Amino acid sequence: MKIHFVCTGNAFRSRLAEAYLKSKMIPGISVTSSGIEAQKNINGFICSYALALAKTAGIEAYLSKEWKVTTKAEIESQDKVIFMRKEHYLFCLKTLNCKLPEYEIWEVEDVYDINSSPKSDELIKIATPIYEKIKDKVDLLSFSS
Repeated sequence: MKIHFVCTGNAFRSRLAEAYLKSKMIPGISVTSSGIEAQKNINGFICSYALALAKTAGIEAYLSKEWKVTTKAEIESQDKVIFMRKEHYLFCLKTLNCKLPEYEIWEVEDVYDINSSPKSDELIKIATPIYEKIKDKVDLLSFSS
């Protein structure tokens, strides 16, 4: 089963979801991620707080090496797509005109949804509960197709 996570920049939420699910090493599960605005290189290869969380959680080795732009072909080649927010779902449905496979919308906020201009020392504190929410949701995923 192919599972794909979608967020905005593919530098925090979807990348950590991808890495966490990969770290579970579930046979028959292939995991990828992308961002609808990843081409804008909003936060570089990965957000510093996402990298710090991955290191702390022991999933750094499972991080993809670069961000990926969400494309129609990518979405339509999946068995299940997880959208971090409804806006990501709507982008794929309306802008990319995707024929959607099985999907879920999680409504996982971004760091900047919580604090529009966080200071660098606040980022990990804000990002940690978001990552915990992602982990909880990944742990509840059903893999039957």
